[in-house]
Amino acid sequence: MHFVLNRRLQKAKFLLTNEKDFSIAEITFQTGFTSPNYFSKVFKFNVNYGFNSLIINKY
Repeated sequence: MHFVLNRRLQKAKFLLTNEKDFSIAEITFQTGFTSPNYFSKVFKFNVNYGFNSLIINKY
């Protein structure tokens, strides 16, 4: 279970830092999550920072 979650989060991190055209909702569904709210909570809990900091750094 943790392996799959870690792979999803790695993919999300990659997409957040490298793909400017994808919205959070698109990244949510591309990484196998069903809710942007749940994705946000899981991402922040496991990565220890919110994805907004990744989005700001890519511009």
